[in-house]
Amino acid sequence: MDENLNFFNHSENVFLFPKYIDESEKVLLKAAWSSLDLTNHIFLCSSGTSSKQGTFKSYAISKKAILANAKCVNALISASDSDTWLGSLPTFHIGGISIYARAYLSGSSILHYDQKWDPQKFFDILAEGSINFFSLVPTQLYDLITLKRKCPISIKAVFIGGDHFPSKLKEQALNLGYPLIVTYGMTEVSSQFASAYQTEDSDEFLEVFPIHNIEREYPHHIESPALATYEILTNKNGDTHFKDLKGNFYIQDHLDFSDREGKLFIRPLGRADSQIKIKGRLYNFLELQNTVHNYFIENDLFDKAVLQYVNHDRDGKRLRIFIEESVAFDLSKLKSFLSSSLPSPVLPVSITTIKLIPRNSLNKVQLPD
Repeated sequence: MDENLNFFNHSENVFLFPKYIDESEKVLLKAAWSSLDLTNHIFLCSSGTSSKQGTFKSYAISKKAILANAKCVNALISASDSDTWLGSLPTFHIGGISIYARAYLSGSSILHYDQKWDPQKFFDILAEGSINFFSLVPTQLYDLITLKRKCPISIKAVFIGGDHFPSKLKEQALNLGYPLIVTYGMTEVSSQFASAYQTEDSDEFLEVFPIHNIEREYPHHIESPALATYEILTNKNGDTHFKDLKGNFYIQDHLDFSDREGKLFIRPLGRADSQIKIKGRLYNFLELQNTVHNYFIENDLFDKAVLQYVNHDRDGKRLRIFIEESVAFDLSKLKSFLSSSLPSPVLPVSITTIKLIPRNSLNKVQLPD
């Protein structure tokens, strides 16, 4: 492991700044982080956070908490000192730093991938045969799938999380031999909360790590040794609010629960705002999104198009599709699909072309307002 990236062999605090913030913003965050009387912590930002949004959201997480989560992941995949991770997520994000925690505990090696995302170059690294584990968001997996290359036999697990994962994309990845683990997690619990290996018969339920205790009543209160210590909100003037998360963290997503052979499984249903009302009727936006995004995948549009909803004075909400203007697509075919596949009350769906679909440092879509 690169010693410059070994965050867990000492007790000093570690400050991880996103690459996209400027020096004055770093000074702002460092002052806020340094004001806490903490040791052996890692300080990092929520993905995509920026002073342009008015407030930075960041976290103070103990190394002990991150390692507690990493221990669960290692147990799931039986990680050992003979394994190698491809560090494919930025280290200033919990998804990236957690890879280093897993490698630290297991003695695994890490090849740090710090290039601009290029699916062909990424696959070429996998094809060399030394990589066993890596993590991607769905859009990156889609890019790999479009290469239509079988998964190299050295790969033991591919972690997929951080965004909506269409069922059609899962099917195509499994057909190419990718050993998928779908994850559900968040920075507040130091990465993963629940995960499950995927097969073609898998349902949407994921096994909750045994270190996490969750109340089934909504909102779902969480107790866990992997909880972050503080959520930190800092505005552009340096004014800072600290929220103690120990004993005070609730998952805002709606969840289904299932008890299976003494283990707890959950199915994420999305936040309260995933239930949208259109013309007086409630719809689950994730279900609508899955239908439309499956069409995008089948028509080579998934990395160039996105579905969102917007407020509408008359209908409450309306659906909107953004497509990058450089893409050639059959408008009449898309409209015909929407008319035949979506419930009639959610129609019409507006279709707008824009220069580029905005994405954050994790390559996750950041939808326009």
